[in-house]
Amino acid sequence: MRTALRAVVIVALLVPAALAEADRAADEKAIRAVWDQIVATFNHHDAKGWAAVFDEAYESWTGARKGPAAEEKYMAGYFGRNKEVRYKELGPTGLSFLTLDVAIYKTRGHVSSEADGSSYDLLEAWVFVRRAKWRVSTYFLRPLTK
Repeated sequence: MRTALRAVVIVALLVPAALAEADRAADEKAIRAVWDQIVATFNHHDAKGWAAVFDEAYESWTGARKGPAAEEKYMAGYFGRNKEVRYKELGPTGLSFLTLDVAIYKTRGHVSSEADGSSYDLLEAWVFVRRAKWRVSTYFLRPLTK
């Protein structure tokens, strides 16, 4: 009887952890898919596609842009001024879950061929929120070289 009780307790403790770990892997995969869409839409200068991954409550780091429509307008202007601009991810530095529905994706990137001829590396932090699916809530970019 004691052995059976121990087995039940052990299973009761381990199963939720295993399920949470499986959910976390699915969340990481979903966030990475959104990230891949961000990179692809940037490199195709697709402001509408770019804005499609932003949450309705999105606000730029400075507070100047609120909502996906404002981000789409901003990026359309940016792409219009920087017709040859491209982005390359240099490597993710981490993904941290603050809650079950909030995560920060940290990475390093390289922007090349801006209109002024500049190219630079940058540090990035992208805040993702999950409602029905994962979306960008805000992001912060810090140029390392320019």
